[in-house]
Amino acid sequence: MKLLSQAKDVLAQAGFAAHPNLTGDADSFAFENNTILGFAICFEEPSELISDWRIRAEQILKRRQFQLRAAGSKSWNLYLVLLAEADGQESQFVELNLIEEDLQGMRKIARCGLADVNLVREALLSILPVQSSPILEAIDMKSEIQTRTSEVSESIVDAYLSKAEIAMVLQHIEDQS
Repeated sequence: MKLLSQAKDVLAQAGFAAHPNLTGDADSFAFENNTILGFAICFEEPSELISDWRIRAEQILKRRQFQLRAAGSKSWNLYLVLLAEADGQESQFVELNLIEEDLQGMRKIARCGLADVNLVREALLSILPVQSSPILEAIDMKSEIQTRTSEVSESIVDAYLSKAEIAMVLQHIEDQS
């Protein structure tokens, strides 16, 4: 299943380890990093996801109950990721939102319409680390200070920016008073 492979790749790129054998099913895998532990189940159709998710989640939890108890603080950050490749109808999107609001046992991410890897990444954003830091343009600090100090005389600002001795800057301030 292409969706399963894409989900594993997105999580691996974000530093998660994938464990396909922990769930016992070909369409699912376990994943973890330093703080999050989770299970991902991939479906072809949103209708399958909606009808089967609870049973599948209970099976995984039952199979892995002892490992989850031993997971320590990660067990407080437990996720069930439910993904469907096919697009859904409006009523199915409502059902997926209801699944996500069900916090019993673990947090949930439920999405459909995941036709490409970019949509898979977008579906997983809530558990992925921040992808990039903001890019800030270089600032000419001297002109920035001159622009923002409109209530201080230009000679005082110039004295300050010229790296003059503090006594000289203070003299300019006294002269302006």
